Order: sequence, then C-alpha cells, then structure tokens
Amino acid sequence: FDRTNSQRYIVNHPGADTLKGIAKGVPGYPDGAVPETQAYRLAQQALGFTGVDTTKGRVGNDKEFIPKISVKYNLNDDAMIYGLYTKGYRPGGVNRSRGDPFFPNAYGPDIMENNEIGYKSSFADGRGRLNVIGYHMEWSEYQLEQVDPSQVPCDANGNAVDFGDPSVAPSVKTPGVCGQPWQNLVANTGKAHITGVNLEMDYRVSERFSFGFNMEMKEAETDEDETGIVETGLQLPLSADTKGAIWMDYVWPTGQFGADHGFMRFQYSKQGAIWNNLDGGSPADAMNPRQRVPGYAIADARIGLQGEDWEFSVFINNLLDERAAYTYSGGQFLWGMGS
Repeated sequence: FDRTNSQRYIVNHPGADTLKGIAKGVPGYPDGAVPETQAYRLAQQALGFTGVDTTKGRVGNDKEFIPKISVKYNLNDDAMIYGLYTKGYRPGGVNRSRGDPFFPNAYGPDIMENNEIGYKSSFADGRGRLNVIGYHMEWSEYQLEQVDPSQVPCDANGNAVDFGDPSVAPSVKTPGVCGQPWQNLVANTGKAHITGVNLEMDYRVSERFSFGFNMEMKEAETDEDETGIVETGLQLPLSADTKGAIWMDYVWPTGQFGADHGFMRFQYSKQGAIWNNLDGGSPADAMNPRQRVPGYAIADARIGLQGEDWEFSVFINNLLDERAAYTYSGGQFLWGMGS
C-alpha cells in the first residue's frame, strides 16, 4: 500500500485544531464552513503551503506464508473423518490520521490460524446425513478500529485530563497523549481465540416427512494484549455462545385446484446473547458503550399447494411475535457522521 497523496483531502472538523478560514473575507469561520475556504485549503495543501510535506507518503509491505493442509480417512462407504489446518490474514494498511495520535499511522496484518477436525456421514441408505465438526482458531494481532485516546484534553503540564475538568488548557497538546483531534483509527492489538463444536443432521423419515436440525456452541474471547488496550477474557462482539435451528417438512399428494401436491413447513431458530462492542464503558457514562444484546428465538410456518408451474401458499413469519435485537448501535457511527 502506498498513499503518497494522503494529505490532499479536505477535513471539515469542528474541533479545536481546525484552521480558520481566511479567504473571501470570511475570517473566523471554521475551515470548510463555506465553499471558498474549502477551495482555499485544498489549493494550499496541493501547493505545500500549509506546513505539511505532501511528498512523503506512508509506505509499507506485508509478506505472509499462507498454508493449507488437510487429511481425510474413509471409515467406510458412508462415513469419513478429516483434519484441517489453514492460515489466513487480512492485509495491513495506513490510517488517514491527523495530529500526533496514540495509535500508529500504519498497522500490520492480523493472522488467523484454524485447526479443525470433523466427522461426516450418511445413513439409512442415504436418507439421512450427520456431521460433527470441532474447531479451534487462534487470532493474533487482530485489527481493531478505536477512537484514538489522545483526543482527551491536556492540562497546563501536558497531562491528560477528563473533558470538563477545570484544569483543561485548550492550547496544550502532547503527542500521543492528549490534545489531539478526535478520530477513529485502526491498530493491531492482542490475541483472541474461538473454540467450538458444530452439529448438523437431516433425515427423510418417509416419502412425505423429513426434519433436520443444527446447533453450534463456542467460546470466542480475547487473550493477552501486550498493548494494554483490551482486557483479557472479553467475549468477541456479535458472537453468540450458542445458536441453533430445527425444521420439519411434510408433503402429500392432492388434486385440489389442479395441484400436484400440498406442503407444510415449520422452522425455529434460536441465538444466545451477544455484545455489541469489544470494549467500552456502561451506557450511563460512556460515549461508545459496551452493551449486552439479549438472545432471541424466531419461528415461522408455511402451508400451500404446488402445481407443475405454480405455487400458492399462506405463511406466518415470527409466530412467537419476538422483538429480536440483532445489535445495539453505539456513539461511533454518530460521531463519525458529525466529523
């Protein structure tokens, strides 16, 4: 990745670091408040008149060996076991950062190593299928987008203090500590693991009736973090410990209304509780709180008739009238829009 013109963009930010507009007789307006000052700053940056060296980009490179190794053994004509090792990564990149933030201007790749064993089979002359899979994933130096902590104000001695503290000195700025612009940046943090088991089965009991289910149980948590940014033992966001589903289908021959057959289907799924963020304070005292999102269960039913080239059905979605919450939004999106 090579971004040699990373400084050539307009930042319309209402923070204390914002330059004042000095073009077209509009002194005192925040930079970017009117089109004239936007154009003025863009021209000044392109010509190098703002004190920013636009010729020095942020350059980096990644080199990773990504193997995949698998073995399998056929127990018989209907069953097999296998083992799998894979490694994957997301490439690093650069932050479009301002000032002197705590997080670095560039971040490296994060690595995921997956170890998996499984059993796959069919039974009852192919009318049934049963699979069991166990896995363990190690995630290292995972990339995390965070509000840079140096956006808090400084006191007269250059130490970080809370917003609203009477000792705030607006003109004081300490690199990497305080007094810097508010911004979201990406950084490599610590390690995490995901360990779980997955079970799935479907079975055609007769020509008319079939059913199936699947379920997954897993632990997805952070491990040690050398940077000290994230605590150990936190459940990864948007990852439920348990989830599963069950379904049933029934069909029958009929000549009603010219149909070939009728059908009924019922399905039910359930998911455990999740967290919306990896870290953050309580909703009462944090801008970007970490909130527990409760689990939910959804049931659906359908009945109908089907002909050679047509179908008529009546269905009810969410039979239990569940008000499911998939996640809770924090302040990060709203702040991002505001900046």
